[in-house]
Amino acid sequence: MSSTNKTGLGFNQWILADKPTMEDFNADNVLVEQLLEERCSKEETDRRFMEVEQLLDERYTKSEADGKFVARETLTANDIMVSSPVFPVKTSVEGALVKLSGEKLNKSQIGTFQVKLEKGTATYSTSTGTYCKTGNMVVAHVALVLSSAVTGAPAADRVDLVGLPFPAYGGNARFIGTSGYTKNFTNVTGQVRPRIAFGTKIECVVDNSGTSGIHTLTYANLTATSQFDFTVIYFTAQ
Repeated sequence: MSSTNKTGLGFNQWILADKPTMEDFNADNVLVEQLLEERCSKEETDRRFMEVEQLLDERYTKSEADGKFVARETLTANDIMVSSPVFPVKTSVEGALVKLSGEKLNKSQIGTFQVKLEKGTATYSTSTGTYCKTGNMVVAHVALVLSSAVTGAPAADRVDLVGLPFPAYGGNARFIGTSGYTKNFTNVTGQVRPRIAFGTKIECVVDNSGTSGIHTLTYANLTATSQFDFTVIYFTAQ
C-alpha cells in the first residue's frame, strides 16, 4: 500500500503500520527521474537568462519611468559605419551599439584659405576665404577687396579668383554659386556672379538678365576698389 505520509516533493514516507509495495517504489523512481529532468532543464534556462541579464546590465540601464532599456553609451558618428553611400528612405538607429560594416560616415571639415586674382599684380584690403566640407560637397565663402589697380594682366582676359581649398570635380563641369555682393566695376551692366570650373578657381561672369546672355568679367572692368563677396557650392572628388 502507499505510504500514509508524503515528503514535500511527493515521495512516499512510510510509518511502521504501512506495507510498501513494488508500485510504491516504482512511483518514487519515476518521480526522481522527472525531478532530475526538470532540474537540469531549469538550470540551463537559468544559465542563459543570467547571460542575457549580464549583457543587458553591461550595455543598458532600465528606465524606472517606463521600464524600457536605455543605452549606457552615447552614439557618435564614429559608432556608425555604412557599406554604401546610399541610405534607405527611412533609417532609424536606436541605442549605442549599432555597427554597420563599411566606410565611416564622412565628417564635416571647416577651415580657411587665401584667395587672390589669378593674373596681374594687386594689393588687397581683404582676401579671405572660409569653407565647410561635408563628404565631397564644399560650401565656400570668398571675400576679396582690391586696394590698388591691377597691373600686368591682359585687359581682355577673364577675371578668375584662385585659391579654393579643394579642386572641383569633372573636366568641364561648372557649378553656379550665389553672389553676396559685388561692386566698383567699370562698364558692367548686370550682376557679377561666380562660376566654378575644373580646378581651384572661380570664374567671374556677368549676368545681363537675358539682354545679351552671360559673358565674362575682364580685367578692363576692374577698378582700384573692386569688391567680390561670393558664396559657392560645388563638389570635389576628394
